[in-house]
Amino acid sequence: MNQSNSKKILIIGVGTMGKQIAVQSLIAGHKLILVDNDERALNSAQQYISSSISKQQLPEKSRDLMSNILELEKSIDGIRHRDLDLVIECVPERLELKQRIFKELDQVVSQRTILASNTSSYRIAHVAAECSEERKKRVVGLHFFNPLSVLRLVEIIPTEDTSQDTVDEAIHFAKSIDRIPLLVRKDVPAFVVNRIFLRLANEAAWTLESGEWGTLEIDSMLKYSFGMPMGIFELHDVLGGGSIDITFHALSYLWQEHGGIWEIAPVIKRLFEEGRLGKRVGRGFYDWKDGEVEVPARRWRIRELLRVLAPVINEAAWILDNDVISNPDDLEIGVINGLNFPRGIFHFADDAGLDKVVSTLTELYNETGKLWYKPNNSLVDLVSGNKLGRSTGSGFYDYRIHYEFVNVETKEGIGILTLNRPHRANSINFTFLREIYDAIKKLNESKDVKCIVITGAGRHFCAGADVSSFLSDERDLLSFTKLGNETFDFLEKCSKVTIAALNGNAIGGGLELALACDLRIASSTVQLSLPETKLGIVPGWGGIQRMIKLLGYSRAKYYLLTGKPISALEAKQYGIVNEVFEEGSFWNETLNVAAAIAKGSASAYALLKRSVYQYFDDNLKLNLINEQIAHNILMNEDPLEGITAFRYKRDPKFRDV
Repeated sequence: MNQSNSKKILIIGVGTMGKQIAVQSLIAGHKLILVDNDERALNSAQQYISSSISKQQLPEKSRDLMSNILELEKSIDGIRHRDLDLVIECVPERLELKQRIFKELDQVVSQRTILASNTSSYRIAHVAAECSEERKKRVVGLHFFNPLSVLRLVEIIPTEDTSQDTVDEAIHFAKSIDRIPLLVRKDVPAFVVNRIFLRLANEAAWTLESGEWGTLEIDSMLKYSFGMPMGIFELHDVLGGGSIDITFHALSYLWQEHGGIWEIAPVIKRLFEEGRLGKRVGRGFYDWKDGEVEVPARRWRIRELLRVLAPVINEAAWILDNDVISNPDDLEIGVINGLNFPRGIFHFADDAGLDKVVSTLTELYNETGKLWYKPNNSLVDLVSGNKLGRSTGSGFYDYRIHYEFVNVETKEGIGILTLNRPHRANSINFTFLREIYDAIKKLNESKDVKCIVITGAGRHFCAGADVSSFLSDERDLLSFTKLGNETFDFLEKCSKVTIAALNGNAIGGGLELALACDLRIASSTVQLSLPETKLGIVPGWGGIQRMIKLLGYSRAKYYLLTGKPISALEAKQYGIVNEVFEEGSFWNETLNVAAAIAKGSASAYALLKRSVYQYFDDNLKLNLINEQIAHNILMNEDPLEGITAFRYKRDPKFRDV
């Protein structure tokens, strides 16, 4: 950062969030003053900041950055009359404490200084309630997410009094420290992302309270079928050593602000009152006294998943209906980058079917009378207009013009299809696979395209099939297998020349996708592998057959059985990859190859591809049929054990049934 863009920032409270914000701010080149009334916390924070920066920077650079910590103070009085650009309050979630701090700050910093709160729940207007009217123009919420190293979102929350200049400066600061800013249009309790999280936590707890499922079952559903990094109860027990108290206080504030629509599930209140706050005290939703807890994988149907997630979708609809966000994309960006959700809530709802969402909510409302189950207006209106989601072509999104996981562009005879799910290493679920198929078909039909290049967004080409796809029931699993076979078979025999541009690792289904292309061009750092047997399944979508075709029987069998990775250079030596380019020049070199192909004859390419495909056609079709049967047989316990072991980084214990 240029010295002229460097800001002088005061961080009050250097606990979990304060010290992480400090690290990001220092790396961005800002200057800091740290305030905490606990001298041990200040010393601990300084050690944490130094250690974190030294892991990311060279020693000399680390020393320079640490020198930008200008002062350590034990009270706000120590910073009186300092020339500050921004103050970020990160003290514990107690409203009266935050209000007192903001009142004191109002009296000791200049009128130009922005006062920001990192509160996750309280209305920003309530935090600044005792500030002067002039100061309120320079107050804003800056809500970060833990851990900052993984979750890059920051919510920007203005009040009705906040000036536009203040909002603009807050967004600029967020971008300067490599955050993804989400502008919250209304100062509502818990803002956007935490409302979704708290609704999920409360609904899971209500489901537990009703006796429908136990903690392990609900966590299994959310962790494996929905695809969260942890189950919701597991997360509460381990985050910060236990965060049940934080959720209880946040829900209590929502209940005070909104009434019965945020009635707290009794189990959360019981755990809080009994002091069962999580792993740090040995007990929370789980008993941790005997060591670790493991949530086993199991298969779930969509209607069971909707029992827990339909109220979350309803909350998302409330946020949209009440103009808290400007469009559905804002919420999708929020939950993916703030909660590490596998996908956006509105997209999930469209996939599940909005009629099924409304039906689930209506049944729950009629059975219980609980206000939060009453479907919100946008849901009702969409269903009334027969906009049920993907099944009818439109819902919250219009799928005639919209892809969730794929980006497509065309230039100078080249169609570029980018796998766009970087937060999940571009892993493929059923919807993703359908979009790939649709995009390839449209590019193949385009007279303006002679060559199709498939690449990945972010650091990966594709990490294969999303493991949640293997936890469907038998019908859905077979549909997934069949669609993959059809997609990759079409990719191999389509009339256009196809290039897999391997910008990152191609694993499992990602390599199977690449093998179905005509050519494969790899960055020099790439690794390829088919590790499915480690999960108790087998490579699919023609991967076995195409590996044998390229590698030969013996070598293919070795890599298929061991799952051992193949480097880019080895892959070129074996004939899997046609070209390898250095990372810095990879993309331009790939486009040069594609451009040369685009100058050729489309009809000649089509005839050549058809001739080559027909040579292998009969054997491939037979093997794909056998592959579907194999997936049917694999509806046993071994894949569940393999996936569970993978998530907990241990060796699987297969039953070999």
